[in-house]
Amino acid sequence: MFFEMQMGKSPEFLESIHPYIIESFGNKKELELENLIKIYSRVEPSFIRVDADEVTYASHVILRYEIERALMNGQIQTSDIPDIWNDKMQEALGLDTKGNYKDGCMQDVHWSEGIMEISHHIL
Repeated sequence: MFFEMQMGKSPEFLESIHPYIIESFGNKKELELENLIKIYSRVEPSFIRVDADEVTYASHVILRYEIERALMNGQIQTSDIPDIWNDKMQEALGLDTKGNYKDGCMQDVHWSEGIMEISHHIL
């Protein structure tokens, strides 16, 4: 995440690759360096973790971890996850995922593959 979100979107990195962008896609107004910096430094809530900015991305990871921890500790059941996900998304990001599993709790391949963040941490 550090390379992708912090370094890869930094003004310094964008400045270093800007000539290659112009070479590949042409000298267009929307590809001016100042515009690219604005685009890649924008922070706004989003439903999907992998499309999120560095602030929202971290909120998604925290949300998943909290749900996984409660699940592994027997505090919640799998059937509770959609409602808990929605509550936490509203609390952290102001986004409503009620009834929207695709953009909610089932958006990530980790759970369908049986991979949990909690497995890397102490309960």
